[in-house]
Amino acid sequence: MTTGARLKVRLTPRSSKDRLTGWDGEVLKVNLTAPPIDGQANRSLLKFLAKILNLRFSDLSLDQGAASRQKTIVIESLSEPELKDKLELLTQGLPKPLLLDVQDNQPPKNGRS
Repeated sequence: MTTGARLKVRLTPRSSKDRLTGWDGEVLKVNLTAPPIDGQANRSLLKFLAKILNLRFSDLSLDQGAASRQKTIVIESLSEPELKDKLELLTQGLPKPLLLDVQDNQPPKNGRS
């Protein structure tokens, strides 16, 4: 059983630059310049996350999604609350999904999401 914090990521390879682009529910959206060839995008994702989270590359591993845009990363050196705190600081100001009213598929009437 793998321990450590788990992070769900949606990766967009071959982007114009490496960056976080926001959230889709609990999934962090990441754009990288690396192509999805021979694991280059996966390695780049782990290096990028290690850099922005100020961790060692060896602390991160790809748990699921080696051949998919949807990935699960395990971060051995962080607990779930520690990871959440770091990501909240890093993603301040990035788009979050708009919550829709369940009954009529409309944004909440008070304008808050």
